[in-house]
Amino acid sequence: KPIELNPEDTLIMPRGLGTLGFTSSRYWRDMIEDLELNGFTTVPSVKCWDNCSSKYFTDILCKKAGLRTPKTVAISHSEDTERAVKELGTKFPIILKSSTGTQTGVGVVIIESMRSLHASVQMLKLYEKHMPILIQEFIKTDYDVRVVLLDGEILGSMKRDVISDGDF
Repeated sequence: KPIELNPEDTLIMPRGLGTLGFTSSRYWRDMIEDLELNGFTTVPSVKCWDNCSSKYFTDILCKKAGLRTPKTVAISHSEDTERAVKELGTKFPIILKSSTGTQTGVGVVIIESMRSLHASVQMLKLYEKHMPILIQEFIKTDYDVRVVLLDGEILGSMKRDVISDGDF
C-alpha cells in the first residue's frame, strides 16, 4: 500500500543520484527535485549533488572558497588539447580524468606527452562524444587527506597513503 509522506517529518536520502547518463537517469534527478519543490528535505540536496557530481565545477567552487587545488583545465574536444595544456601551464606528466563519476581512481591516467594526451582524448571522445574530461597538474605525494565538514566544523577525516610505487 502507498504510505502518506509529510514534508514536516520526512527526510529523504535518495540512493542512485550518480552521474547522469552513466549511473543515473534524468528522471530520477527530476523526481528528487520535485520532492524538494514540494517541501521535502533530501540529503544530499539536488543542488549539493549537482555541485559535487562535476570534478571541474567542484574545483571552481573550492577555488572561490579560497582553497588550494591542483591546476585544472577542462578539455571540450580532441582538437582542444594544445590549448588546454598551454592554459594548465605545467610540464608533463599531467593527469587526465573524467570530470564526472567516481570509481576510486578508475579512469585516472598519468599522461607523459602531448602525443599521448591527444591520442587519449581522441579515443575517449570516439566512445563518448560528450564525455566531460579534464587535465590536472601532477603532484607527487605519499598520501592525501579526505575531510568531511559540516558548517565549517570537521566531522571526520582520513589519511590515504599511496599503496605502491606505481600508484598516484
